[in-house]
Amino acid sequence: AGDVRRRIGLILGGERGLYERLTGRQNLQYFASLYLMSPRRGAERAEAALEEVGLTHAADRRVEQYSRGMRQRLHVARGLLPDPDVIFMDEPTIGLDPEAAQDFRRLVPELRERGKTVLLTTHYMLEADVLCERIAVIDHGRLVALDTPEGLKRRFGQGQVTEATLRAATPGLADQLRALRGVTAVESDMEGAAQRVKVYADAGRDIASGLRNLAGTDAIQSVVTREPSLEEAYLSLIRESSAGE
Repeated sequence: AGDVRRRIGLILGGERGLYERLTGRQNLQYFASLYLMSPRRGAERAEAALEEVGLTHAADRRVEQYSRGMRQRLHVARGLLPDPDVIFMDEPTIGLDPEAAQDFRRLVPELRERGKTVLLTTHYMLEADVLCERIAVIDHGRLVALDTPEGLKRRFGQGQVTEATLRAATPGLADQLRALRGVTAVESDMEGAAQRVKVYADAGRDIASGLRNLAGTDAIQSVVTREPSLEEAYLSLIRESSAGE
């Protein structure tokens, strides 16, 4: 059990898990002692971990003086103390501002390049799409899919998504769009006086032209066709999972 524990690093998100009145270095040396490292070995690993996450300059400042981004980097350093083969990250960017979150996300590819296996839990689909080579979708404790980001989009997302904003409501438009060949689903809602529609269809369908024919070119404020996002594929998976219960 001890050998397994030394091969695993845990990186948490949020504010907990650090001692505010201790310095960054003291925090790491304390956690190193919990891994049963000698004081000398603990000091060496703390110094190495601080350098890896770019906190050497702040090593001797109290954690209570750290920004959120710096605290999260210290969490990463804590996880790297035993030089683990496998690193578990639990919602690591929760509570971070966009700049700090982006800064943190740069660390994950670096860890992967060093041969580390990173297991990341997140509710941010963009984060999963950018960082992960394989994604497991879990619904109420049950594994419903395991694939690459692109694989999930191909298997469970629609072929393409066309989004449009109309200057005013067009009665019956959603039903007319659903009747077009290749259309699998249509969402429509109002945003002030404007009508927003999202059309899911098989790849290669010219839904934009069909929309212009039905609503009139002058009625359309904007229209764009794109590939489905991972979030849309995820929501489709969860709906399928719930429907099958």
